[in-house]
Amino acid sequence: MIIYVNLIIQIKLMATVKFKLRTEQTEQATIYSYLTVKRGKQYLTSTGLTISPKDWKSKSNSLTGFPKNIGNPHIKNLRASLTKLESHLLNEVNRANAIGSVINSDWVKSQILICFDRVTSETEKEQVEQAEQNKLTVQIQNYINDAPTYVHKSGKVGLSKVRIKTLKNFKRIIQEFEEFTNSSLLLKELDFDFEKKFNKWILETKKFSKNYGGSIIRDIKAIGKYSRKRNIEVNPHIEFMQKYKQQKTDKIIHTFSLQELEKIENWKTNNDRLNNARNWLIFGCNIGQRVEDLLNITSKNFVEINDKTYIQLTQEKTSKDVIIPITKQCQRILDKGIPNRISQQKLNAYIKEVCELAKINQIVTGDLYNKETKRKERGKFPKYKLMTTHSFRRSFASNYYIDIPTPVIMEITGHAKESTFLEYINKPVDKTRNANLMLELIELAEKKKLTKA
Repeated sequence: MIIYVNLIIQIKLMATVKFKLRTEQTEQATIYSYLTVKRGKQYLTSTGLTISPKDWKSKSNSLTGFPKNIGNPHIKNLRASLTKLESHLLNEVNRANAIGSVINSDWVKSQILICFDRVTSETEKEQVEQAEQNKLTVQIQNYINDAPTYVHKSGKVGLSKVRIKTLKNFKRIIQEFEEFTNSSLLLKELDFDFEKKFNKWILETKKFSKNYGGSIIRDIKAIGKYSRKRNIEVNPHIEFMQKYKQQKTDKIIHTFSLQELEKIENWKTNNDRLNNARNWLIFGCNIGQRVEDLLNITSKNFVEINDKTYIQLTQEKTSKDVIIPITKQCQRILDKGIPNRISQQKLNAYIKEVCELAKINQIVTGDLYNKETKRKERGKFPKYKLMTTHSFRRSFASNYYIDIPTPVIMEITGHAKESTFLEYINKPVDKTRNANLMLELIELAEKKKLTKA
């Protein structure tokens, strides 16, 4: 008795492979593979194999089925070939998802060629490998893999954890665009037309902010530069892709003023959770560090220099060593001990509660994250709703910008350029302020000379 073998094998990714004919009205019909990776991702591709419809067994009008008449040696070999292809496709789907390769029509075609060893010459094999290496997602993954040994212009070695996380998110966005367009992005094809379509998708379809969209373009340019070092063919247009960002006139930032920090410090509560969040808030606004560095501070970061205590740390993002003075307000928090460890996500939520209860509720214009649209939307809100852990560092920079020379503040915050620092706090270059500060410092120096005399 002939037993019909169902060749639908389900794996963890729920991928399936079926085989079908597209017509019965011919002596020899082409057999197509029908690969389903997940809902909405189905690929019908010619296997290059043919069969007489009379030797095809199907239980549906779609002609999905499998060869019958196993007594025929030709049909027996055909069945073996299809079984081999099915196994190959399912294994490669698993592998592709594990390494982040994009699965699309071109990918299926290349896998069929590989399975049946139709790529015969060394030249053809090299062309297939070059095509694979030219994929943007492949080079992003190579960049991530090289993170521990990547050498920067400055001579610094390695990519930070924050940068690696950014690259992984970048790769995910590129894969999403490839699914949207049902195509693989090749570095040699990233021309002006791609730039226009991609920006339209970023800004209009995905509704990403201009700052986030511009950072994605920056990462494409970075991967292009990295790939050229690897002798990968890169479209010259990548160099001319225009980064963009939110203009100063559109930018709104909110910080804690010195008066608000005093108000929050004096607010009374018996809630340990909120008291701990309040202490982190005050601490963070007084030392001007990114939240990932702030939350990692321990007793080991406190050092004695010339009989004074400072906080010393290496910033995770930039690997820059900084020494931070301890203000009086900061010391009052530390006198109670370093706040208890907490996740950034929880701290973001708790400080909003703290600020609401401490009456930081002035109605202001700002951009608030909408959980339904998953985007920030501009409107008028109580200020406490707009405050996040990122407000800590900005508050420090803004509050001391008036009285402290910019380079001194930058040594604490870790900014490398004054232009970047001023953009960070959304301030123009104030030449009058700089001149006044200079005059004050000169007068102070002259007083010291007179005192010594």
